[in-house]
Amino acid sequence: MKKARNKFILFLVTIIFVNVLFFSKVMAQELEIVKIYWFPSLIKTVLYIAEEEGFFREQGIKIEEVKLQNAAEALILLNQGALDVSFSPLSSGMINLIGESKNIRLTAGLARINNNNVGIVMRVRDNFEAPLDTKALLQGLKGKKLGIPILGDLSNYFVEKTLENNGVAIKDIQVVVMPLYSTGIALENGTLDAAHLTEPYITALKNKNKILFIPFSEEFLDAPITFLVYGQNFLVKKPELGVRFMKAYLKGCKQYSEGKTKRNIEIMKKNLQFDEETLKNANWPVVVPELSKLDKLEGYQDWLLEKKYINKKINFQSMLEKKFLERAR
Repeated sequence: MKKARNKFILFLVTIIFVNVLFFSKVMAQELEIVKIYWFPSLIKTVLYIAEEEGFFREQGIKIEEVKLQNAAEALILLNQGALDVSFSPLSSGMINLIGESKNIRLTAGLARINNNNVGIVMRVRDNFEAPLDTKALLQGLKGKKLGIPILGDLSNYFVEKTLENNGVAIKDIQVVVMPLYSTGIALENGTLDAAHLTEPYITALKNKNKILFIPFSEEFLDAPITFLVYGQNFLVKKPELGVRFMKAYLKGCKQYSEGKTKRNIEIMKKNLQFDEETLKNANWPVVVPELSKLDKLEGYQDWLLEKKYINKKINFQSMLEKKFLERAR
């Protein structure tokens, strides 16, 4: 009797095991591929969380990372349908493209400026006596080299306006275009005297060198700086997939908002090339999915038009497509 019961239990275990394997295989086959512009960044932690915790898989999505040179290239691929989604700052290229095409729209917010997570960083030389006020610090940059990631994007605007608000014209600075991941090294070896920088690069530099951090002007506090951008595949061809992606994204945002938990830092450490101590000490950006406070960026298009980076101004509301966020909620 006992032997028969053991055989029956073994039979049940085998059936369950076979079914688990079968349905796992079926689920894997049914996952829809979503191509996303991917590069290591602290503000992408929301995405890392959604991937690592299985939030995308819950929505029947498999993420395929597409590594590109920059966000400008991602915009072109979004418009063509070769890319599904990107996390991008507002830029002149995006505004020009949105003005000409219905295949790109901002669908949710991501990072916002606080006083500590993004700004201008200056390296202090051994023979340098730091002035106490921001104005004197920035005026000391005249004739020196300052790095920015992309001409015509929001970081360029924030840097230039912060300089102007402290009596420094951008023409008096030697602007060097350089990607963020190279900026820290350039500050260390003296190739740059200052740079636009974000976390955790700021904290990583503080650990190695004496640096001065200057936040952007107060007027930009809480301004949205990065957005979730959908291309024609989600906007036109597969809107339901776009809603499912948004659901996973919102779950990632919710877990991120729990702060510097052991699990969140563990996920960051796995996906970013920074040590645990740096990630713990870094000032994490605030993540807000709502498409709000765009009035903080009203002057940006005027600045772009003046610089001839854009052909014409467009209404901010025409850049948005809120239905995905509303339906996912």
